[in-house]
Amino acid sequence: MTPTEEFRTAMRGYEKSEVDSRLQQLRTEVESVRKALSDARSQVINADRAKLQIAGELSEAKAQLKKAANDSAEASGPPGSRIDHLLKIAESQARETLSQANSDAETIRNKARAEAASARARMHTESNDTLSNARSEADAIISSAELRADETVKAAEKRAAELKATAEREYNQAKEANEAATKEARESLEHELAGLRATSEKEAADLRAEAKSQADESISTAQAQADELLAAAKARDAASTKASDELEVELAGKRQAAEADRKKRYDAAQIENKKLIDEAQARAAKADTEAKEAAERAETTRSDAVKKADDIIADGKTRAQTLIGEARATAEATIEESAAEAKRNVASAQSQVDLLTKQRKTITAQLDQLRSLFAMPGVMGGDSVDPAKAESASHATEQIADEQELADLLAEDPEETDKADDIAAADDADSGAKSTDGPTDTAASPDSTDTAEASDQTVPSEAAEPQGAQLEAEEPATTDDSNAAEDSDLPNGATDADTIAIDAQVSGSQSKSSKASRSGNSLR
Repeated sequence: MTPTEEFRTAMRGYEKSEVDSRLQQLRTEVESVRKALSDARSQVINADRAKLQIAGELSEAKAQLKKAANDSAEASGPPGSRIDHLLKIAESQARETLSQANSDAETIRNKARAEAASARARMHTESNDTLSNARSEADAIISSAELRADETVKAAEKRAAELKATAEREYNQAKEANEAATKEARESLEHELAGLRATSEKEAADLRAEAKSQADESISTAQAQADELLAAAKARDAASTKASDELEVELAGKRQAAEADRKKRYDAAQIENKKLIDEAQARAAKADTEAKEAAERAETTRSDAVKKADDIIADGKTRAQTLIGEARATAEATIEESAAEAKRNVASAQSQVDLLTKQRKTITAQLDQLRSLFAMPGVMGGDSVDPAKAESASHATEQIADEQELADLLAEDPEETDKADDIAAADDADSGAKSTDGPTDTAASPDSTDTAEASDQTVPSEAAEPQGAQLEAEEPATTDDSNAAEDSDLPNGATDADTIAIDAQVSGSQSKSSKASRSGNSLR
């Protein structure tokens, strides 16, 4: 922005659209400067990388030349002049490339620094120009406000008296209606909360009893399954023991048969020995050998049978332990699942109780909010208040659709309450200022009421403009305005702050009534 460029002024500040446009332009310029600086840094980084690459290539070339010189020296004695010449040329080119890279990098750095310094200086100058123009406009606004202060204060004092009388009448009417509505709403709310509390306690007790019965049934089922599995395992163990006994009997029979056979053969050998000693000795030796082999086979068979029986017994015990473990794990899992389900049911019931408690607290807070809303001066619409509408607004807490509507209402009402408090404070300050001069008549005649209604329609629209976007521009003006108000000689000892409060009250009285009506409609 050039030094001669200025923003158009609005009520107590600059034009918001022009200020936003200028701020957006400054942001764009700052972003462009940042982008240019980033590009310059990238170029510097690339130049440094090129310099490092060239230095590496130079080192590699020197190593290759040194190797070639050594090879040539080994082959034909001292290095020739051509190798020295090539080495000097390579070193010279490397130095020139490195010097050029350093020069380019330094140029890029200097250019980036210059652009950044220029951008900072330009933004600093434009900021100073904007601040100077803002101060000039603030001084002009203060001078204009001082010239209009006397006339505004006189008209505002009259209007404030009329509004105060009207507000007192409306306050009394709203107070009576609010007390009756609050009493009725409190009784209805207490009755409803008692019913909800009894219902929630009954549901929680039912859920606990049902969860306990399900858990007991699951435990009984798991115990029966475990008993069945244990009985089956014992039966299999008995069967394996019986098979082992039968095998022992069979082995004993075979052993006895073998012993009988051996004895028979031995007797036959003894008889034959008497006849033929040599033949008997040979046959006796053969019989002994066969007897030993039979005994070994019998022992081996017995050992195998015993081992097989032990394996069968061990396998049966292992399977029995496994089945018992699985049954126990299934029972524990069932018990844990039942306990978890019971806890979830209890937590669900507790969450319902918490939700009901939260709704009770929300409705209680809304009742307090409505009580403060109807207790505000200047909230209702004067003599045109409909008692039926006021009563329906007092019952709005029973008709809230959902929590989102309640949150929106709570977000809107505090702002209206603060504004109404500001108006009441301005009325009190004005009443104090008027009491210093002498008693005044607070009762408004019908003619004065008509005049007040006509003045509501002729208030300049500039006095009702929002000040949200212009607060920063008004800070210097507000400081100078308060200093000037101390030196100015306003009638009735009023200050410029009183003038601003009265203007806000005059321009915002009708809008406050409409906002209160919209609040009641949103509740309904």
